[in-house]
Amino acid sequence: GGKAFVSLVDSASVARLAQSAHRQGYNPIFSGTYNLNQDLIYAGGKDVEGLLLTSRTPPWDSSPRLQFYRDAMDRYQPKAYRGDLGGGVFVVGKLIEEKIGPFISEPPTTAQILEGLFALSNEKLGGLLPGVGFVDGEHFGTNQCVVPVKLTGGKFVAHDAAESFVCAPGWR
Repeated sequence: GGKAFVSLVDSASVARLAQSAHRQGYNPIFSGTYNLNQDLIYAGGKDVEGLLLTSRTPPWDSSPRLQFYRDAMDRYQPKAYRGDLGGGVFVVGKLIEEKIGPFISEPPTTAQILEGLFALSNEKLGGLLPGVGFVDGEHFGTNQCVVPVKLTGGKFVAHDAAESFVCAPGWR
């Protein structure tokens, strides 16, 4: 009789769970962790429609902000799997290129990279991040935010049109 099902399994398993539940007339809200936020979940079809997840960035498959990720994948890895993890890696690459890169000279050093990271303050990278900064010696509080997403019409869609981040209480 539960109203929601939070799964901590892989994409194929959550699709099978949803399919089994629906065959029995059981229609809870299905939810899971970021590992399900990938194109492999599409194989679940209508049974995974409405799946609630989180994303560390705006949605990788529907946000105009992540078009650079989709374009690069189309060009260099057109048959590769796609998802939140890959989109997040591209965002980190953009952060390094645009914000950390100016601190790096040849030969690059760890100290230069750290200097660039510690120079960040409320960095949003054009809406790709919630506003991050790095404090020397303290890394737990760097980013405690996600964009809630829902699998809608075969795409991950943010909970609001602004693709707003939702953060842990007290996070700043």
